[in-house]
Amino acid sequence: MIGDRSSRGRQSRELHIDKLAPLQRVRVSRTRAAGLEFQTLFKIGAWHVTKPELIAILCVLAIVAFFWAAFRQAEDDPGPDSVPR
Repeated sequence: MIGDRSSRGRQSRELHIDKLAPLQRVRVSRTRAAGLEFQTLFKIGAWHVTKPELIAILCVLAIVAFFWAAFRQAEDDPGPDSVPR
């Protein structure tokens, strides 16, 4: 009886490759898409800064400035031990 269960379990777990849909090859273009080429706004040495790079840098600076201002005046909670009675 135990042998019957294990053999049924093996049969249900078998993978029938002939029943699977054939995989289709996907053609990938090795050239860059025309919409992903950005003009250089300015240069810093060998680095050509584009609009998406500038926007990303400005967003990072805005997030850092927000958290810097939020935690600049943060104070520790003194807790219940420091409350005068």
